[in-house]
Amino acid sequence: MKNKFLQAIYAMAITLSITSCSSRHYMATSQNVQVFDDEKQLVISGDVCNNLYPTGLLEFESVADVSGSAGYSFHKNIGVISSYRPYRNPISKNLSSYLFENELVLFKTDHHNWSPALNIGFGIGEIHQDNQDYTLNLSRQFVQPSIGYKYDWFQFTVSSRLTKANWDLYIDNPNQDNDYFILEGLPNQDVFFIEPAATMGFEKNDFTFTLQYSKVFQLSNTDVRFNPSSFFVGLKHRFEI
Repeated sequence: MKNKFLQAIYAMAITLSITSCSSRHYMATSQNVQVFDDEKQLVISGDVCNNLYPTGLLEFESVADVSGSAGYSFHKNIGVISSYRPYRNPISKNLSSYLFENELVLFKTDHHNWSPALNIGFGIGEIHQDNQDYTLNLSRQFVQPSIGYKYDWFQFTVSSRLTKANWDLYIDNPNQDNDYFILEGLPNQDVFFIEPAATMGFEKNDFTFTLQYSKVFQLSNTDVRFNPSSFFVGLKHRFEI
């Protein structure tokens, strides 16, 4: 029964990951939840999001983006985790954008299987770095409270990330006759987002298979381009040091 349930969940994950996320001015990223439950733990994880980019009328190019994270808990309630998230150009398949993030994780696990946590982090990156005419840098800071529950091999977590993002644009070839439509609506001010997410985890032998669905809502009145929903499939391994 358990194996059939997991197979059904996996099939649903593959279907949703083909229709979910893409990166534009603002990249939706997976949220690190239920990372640690004790001190001296090393955690290595990765996830995949299959991005769809429109190439014509009802035509899309699919590009799978894979990201990785590593973290360590140096105290029974405190840990750190870093993540690298590259994004590829749907046409050239070359690295087009990236985001590097670092988080301080404050967590607590009680005897009733509940796991509240607070992630405080910042990220820096570059968007469309394969373009020769301009340089577009992204930086963001965020706080992410979460509450998780674990019963036997099953985990469920609700989280919400509040993000402040800003961009720095440098035109490298101002005299070139280029189409900068992708930059239209990009503000020269801080933009705030709220990103609620729900995560399911299935744990066995220190490995956890995760499914995460998140939404992105812009709190500022701008024309920033972003995908409103994302679905991630991930795998995490925890080492006791």
